[in-house]
Amino acid sequence: LVAPAVGSQADASIAKGGNSFLVAWSDYRGRSAGGQTVQSDGDIFAIRLDSAGNPIDPSPFMVAGGMGTQRRPTISWNGSAWLVFYLSQDPVGGYYEERPRAVRVSAGGQVLDSTPIAFPPAQFTPDWIGMNTAGQGGQWLVTRCIYHSDGFGTYLAGQRIGSDGTLLDASPVMLLDWVYGETRAIASNGEYLVAGPTWSDGSAFTARRVDLNAQPIGPAF
Repeated sequence: LVAPAVGSQADASIAKGGNSFLVAWSDYRGRSAGGQTVQSDGDIFAIRLDSAGNPIDPSPFMVAGGMGTQRRPTISWNGSAWLVFYLSQDPVGGYYEERPRAVRVSAGGQVLDSTPIAFPPAQFTPDWIGMNTAGQGGQWLVTRCIYHSDGFGTYLAGQRIGSDGTLLDASPVMLLDWVYGETRAIASNGEYLVAGPTWSDGSAFTARRVDLNAQPIGPAF
């Protein structure tokens, strides 16, 4: 049973890690603080649950907050820690720009990154459609849709993050071409499987196997 929330809660995501789970969501309790604006009232909160669904932590804890709105988390486990991949509204050039960010959370529920892991902006925006993540073998793979260099059409791009929070792929790797929309990434047996709707037909889906070096295995299907 969850107690009544202070403000809105949305975009819940969950991932198993060992014998427990991490649940994260977009949390708008900041709206109750007074003097708030829509530029600073959304944060990412989380809590760990045991295998029976009971809270491990005495109360939810903040994973990402501060200036701008942090929202839409997705979570994966790499064998020893979780990664929370989310969308952040960051102050840029006197205004706000939505950027993908990530934060590691230990098995003990400790936020490991005081400064979120950042991703260099792509040539065209938005560059965060379909954000997803999967993890295994001490690393994580984060995926999102990025526009082609001519600004037409998008592909599913992947970047790996090491267990220490290092961005292993400075430049996004094309995993699956002509994909746009809500995507999925799954980790199993030393491989990833990524999938998403095609650019020209949102009801048609394509998928592809990807190795631990973020290199596609075989053709898309």
